[in-house]
Order: sequence, then C-alpha cells, then structure tokens
Amino acid sequence: TNTAYDRYWEGRRAWSTMEVAIRTFTRLIWVNVKEKDASDIVEKKTAINLLLGFAIGIKHYLREEEGSKQPDLQPLLVDIRSKLPGYEPLEDQDKAEEFRRASLESVNKINMLFKPRKKPHQREKGEYVPENHNIPFEISLYLSSYIQAQMENKTAEPPIITAMLNSLNTMVDCLTTFERILRSPIPIAYATHLSQTVWVYCLTLSFQFVA
Repeated sequence: TNTAYDRYWEGRRAWSTMEVAIRTFTRLIWVNVKEKDASDIVEKKTAINLLLGFAIGIKHYLREEEGSKQPDLQPLLVDIRSKLPGYEPLEDQDKAEEFRRASLESVNKINMLFKPRKKPHQREKGEYVPENHNIPFEISLYLSSYIQAQMENKTAEPPIITAMLNSLNTMVDCLTTFERILRSPIPIAYATHLSQTVWVYCLTLSFQFVA
C-alpha cells in the first residue's frame, strides 16, 4: 500500500542521511583532529568505532534486541572511556540493567503470557511494551563527550567542532525519525478498511479464476 511504501521510503532516506553524517563525522575526526601522542590515535579509533556502533545499535534497538553484547556490536564498544564525569562503560550499565530486570522478571513473564509480541506500530494504547535500552542515544552522549574533550584540549578548530556537532545532531535526528516511523500506529479506520478490502478480494478471486 501507499502508506507502507511511504514508511519504507522515508526510512531509506533517513538511513542515507545518517550514512552521510557518519561519514562526515569520521572524516573530520581522522583528518582534522590533532594528535599529541599515541593515545590520541587510539581515542580517534574508539570514536570512529562508536560511529559504526551507532548505526548497528539502531538496527538492534529498532528490532527490540536488548543490550550492547550483540555479536556485531560488542567489538565496537569495548574499552570505552568517557571524558564526562559520572559516565560508566556501557557494559557496566548493562549489568545494572540486567539486575533491575531480574527483579521484575516474574511480572514481565505474566505480562507476556497475556500480551502477544507485536510490532510497535501494531500495539494499542496501554498495551504492554517491552523495555528497551536506547543504546544509540547513549552512544551519542559518548560522542558528545568526545567533541567536548577536543574543544577543551584545543585539538580541533572551532569550525571543525561545529561541523562535528552538526553531524551528531543529524544522527540523533535520524534516530528520532526511525522511532517515529516504527512506533506511529496505523489509523484504525485505515487498517479496518484495508482488511475488509483484502477479504473481499480474496473471496471474489476464485470466481474470477472460473470466469
């Protein structure tokens, strides 16, 4: 249908926009950020891995696949150290999250017995929604911390800082677009009309074959 195609097209366009932002951000980090010692090179590579992890994290986040220990995501997030005080590694956050979930496991199991798994846009208001850690957004906080560190250390010129912030803002905007596409419900009137039309078509299809 036109609605499904519009969702696909908007999602594809947002993904392309995100790719451009990630490539621009990567180029700015690798070429325009100054290096004082070997640790700065390691920090650059870590930041670039976070950019890759942002895209892969979005995939798992939209599929409601929990945690940062996915096989294609975990290697990109190892040994992260944030420049902002109070930020703990994503792995430690996962452990705290797992402990909190364990205390609610019985309640969640009861909910899942009566609430079948559905795609986000198919859920009705008030229906059980599985909790999902927003890994891409947390990665954006680490990237913002990296930009802040470069500004404080004066290892990048102000125009480069501005360009990196613009790229990061574009990435977060694309994340929000993906969430909107995924979770915007199909109008009940439209879904009912579409279902009835499909049923009528299927019922009359055999008569068309005979004719």
